[in-house]
Amino acid sequence: MTLLRQFLFLIGITILTLPTALSGDPVEVLNAFEASPAQPNRMLIEASDGLLYGTTSSAFSNGAGTIFRMDFDSNIEVLHYFKGGSIAIHGTGPASALVEGSNGEFYGSTYHGGEFGLGTVYKFSLHDGYQTLRSLGDVEDGFWPQSGLLKASDGSFFGTAPHGGKFGEGVIYRIDKNDQYSVFHHFKDGKGTAPLAALIEAHDGHFYGTTQRGGNKNQGTIFKISPEGELTLLHHFDGQGKISHARLVEASDGNLYGTTSCVFTGSPGSIFRITSEGQFTLLHTFDPFEGFCSESTLVEYNDGFLYGTTSRGGDQSNVHFGAGALFRLSLDGEFETIHQFKSSPSPYYPHSGLIEASDGALYGTARLGGENDVGALFKFTPSEGVTTHHDFGWPKDSIQWVVSLRESLSQDRLFGISERGGEFNHGTLFELSFSGELKILHSFNELQGPQFRDGIVETDEGELYGISSEGGAAKRGSLYKLDRFGEYKLVHNFTGPEGTYPSKLIRTQDGKIFGLTTEDGAPLGEPTNLAFGTLFSVEDDTVIPLHRFKGRDGAEPIELIEGDDGVLYGTTIYGGTFDDDFEDGDGTLFKFDPEAGFQSLLSFSHYPSTGRSQGKWPFQLMKPIDGDLFGITSGGAWSDGNVFKFNESDGLSPVFDFDPNQSAGVSLYPNGILKAPDDFAFIGTTARGGRYGYGMIYKLEPNGTFNRIHSFNGWDGSGPNGLMITNSDGSIYGTTNFGGPLGGGVFYKLELESVEDPGFAFIRGDCNGDRDTNGVTDALVMLEANFTGAFIPPCDAACDANADGDITGVSDAVTMLTYNFLGGIEISHPFPLCASSNQEYDLELGCRESPCE
Repeated sequence: MTLLRQFLFLIGITILTLPTALSGDPVEVLNAFEASPAQPNRMLIEASDGLLYGTTSSAFSNGAGTIFRMDFDSNIEVLHYFKGGSIAIHGTGPASALVEGSNGEFYGSTYHGGEFGLGTVYKFSLHDGYQTLRSLGDVEDGFWPQSGLLKASDGSFFGTAPHGGKFGEGVIYRIDKNDQYSVFHHFKDGKGTAPLAALIEAHDGHFYGTTQRGGNKNQGTIFKISPEGELTLLHHFDGQGKISHARLVEASDGNLYGTTSCVFTGSPGSIFRITSEGQFTLLHTFDPFEGFCSESTLVEYNDGFLYGTTSRGGDQSNVHFGAGALFRLSLDGEFETIHQFKSSPSPYYPHSGLIEASDGALYGTARLGGENDVGALFKFTPSEGVTTHHDFGWPKDSIQWVVSLRESLSQDRLFGISERGGEFNHGTLFELSFSGELKILHSFNELQGPQFRDGIVETDEGELYGISSEGGAAKRGSLYKLDRFGEYKLVHNFTGPEGTYPSKLIRTQDGKIFGLTTEDGAPLGEPTNLAFGTLFSVEDDTVIPLHRFKGRDGAEPIELIEGDDGVLYGTTIYGGTFDDDFEDGDGTLFKFDPEAGFQSLLSFSHYPSTGRSQGKWPFQLMKPIDGDLFGITSGGAWSDGNVFKFNESDGLSPVFDFDPNQSAGVSLYPNGILKAPDDFAFIGTTARGGRYGYGMIYKLEPNGTFNRIHSFNGWDGSGPNGLMITNSDGSIYGTTNFGGPLGGGVFYKLELESVEDPGFAFIRGDCNGDRDTNGVTDALVMLEANFTGAFIPPCDAACDANADGDITGVSDAVTMLTYNFLGGIEISHPFPLCASSNQEYDLELGCRESPCE
């Protein structure tokens, strides 16, 4: 067997473990913002303490999710936040309902996370907190569970997983009284595969369940299994719909009832009955007008009817995209639609089962709708119909989605605006101390908000001015101020001639206030077809238009900064001279001198006739340095953004293009940049990418040399929004929109002094130093260097392909062969382009000579 064949064979039996945390981390979380649950998952349960318990899959934390409880007065409390990113080892994305055990313990499963990323089974109690009982990943374990657990009469718990097992077709697993995991049954094709729904225990002592696939027609089956593990096939599905997460229910007549979901190219779903002996009866096939696509576990209500929901249909005017319905069915098969769900602010898209609570009402959850359109809990009684019981959303004493951040004139705190949070969930104006203490100064109501543009300034008198892009009487934008006593005052409603939908507000060095609007601006009596926003000033609380954009000089201005000479520089998202349809242009760069007036400097072109793409849709500028403007676009060579430089003598030149093909996460949506303190370099963030895909902080030299400083891992935040402030102590402060311990983002501090300069650049995996990692050459020279001594690599750090600090074994060669021939893994930064690394293991390995110089 050749050397290459030997190590291709080893790939099949070797598990590669990549590091999950950065050493010497320069980021410190100062404040974690709280996010309420969003997008509730499966059925609620009413626990023995008389409260409702459930899970959510989102909580605005990258699908990590929560466990929550609620009383019947709609007071909600988050009990546990699942951690995403590199902290997902305890499970993330709970996809099933909870089951109550003894002594206040709850059991459940997660679809993702765990030690192997394939899901977990967990236990949670109010006293002992969260505990992972099993990280699924062994080939026979089963993985990616989507069903809830069944608490059996013997005190153990049973669950299903649709993948894995001895035959790769799914399993039934068991958690015994000592919380030990074992596989109870391995599915094979003949009797069904891919069980999605939870089991039930019927009065005869057998367990009953369904599979999504397998059986005679590969459309799923119904089965029963004895406590000893003997499985009996009861029914093969054939065109009655697709088996979903809905479990069977045993009704008062002793029969089992269930639903199938829709197949968009075929059946809209159905309701069926089956006896313990396998006699199957199709009771009802859904009609889109009455609702279809049911993933609802049925419940027998106290009136003797079975109740359930559909996630689609039900709307007579929009059959295929209706918002769902609530229905009931008699045990004889008589069907009736009780309620048609509508879109927000009503709950819609219900996809989980209902429960009958102790107050006699039915409760269910909807994944969308509600006041904030992130889901709601609804209540049904025959006398009152469907009512909203709770709107999921944002905590009133927290903030979410920071859109503006400014240092106070006293330089002892920060002022900011959030798009969500506050008393009315329409955003806040807040202050943050540099130690992380949060104080909400004002909660915006529906008329005053929403807040999603960068605009807050402080005057010498201690007043705060801000803009609402769609607030005000006409909902086309407003200018407001908060006086030094905290009182809100509407200053101006934008109506048209002065522009509408304001996008920016700044204070210049001499204390004047300037701003931008993105639309309108034509004076009264003039045509409005060439009115694409304005640049304005605020004098004595009066808005005065200074320039009206007409398309060739830009459309939808969004960025405005001041240079040291008092000249204003800005960008427009659209417009310019390269497209006659100005609204589709690639944007412009302009300047405004209060003495000399307006001047258009550049029209961006994403598709130039020759040369490198300039980018398009410029949205941020940095204060000029020695006559050079630096900024960010959403375009670039790969359409994922770039950093550019501009001066009036040499024009525009791209500095760095963000590349989506760089697995190190150099790419994906740059959204902020500022000058590094005491260093002619830039610090920036990307909303995504990085080592874990949750965004990163990078350092960029004016010559284009790139170095990743920090990858957000979910626990320390995710989705950095580009809002950064440099404090007088040289530290950088910023915020993220998501992640953190409480799911709502974080306020962080970046200490650049803790970022070490490794002094050399390389490409990870490029062991032979030829800047090419595609193929088998690097794997072979790694083996030669380790076992024959025939090759001395120019850079040991480059040979550490799996980034574990060890290049003496075979795992680095296996990593490169896996990457090249099997895919599915990520090579750690720096890769696939030359860059520096500040990791201790790279510094210790070092380079004899940099292959990148």
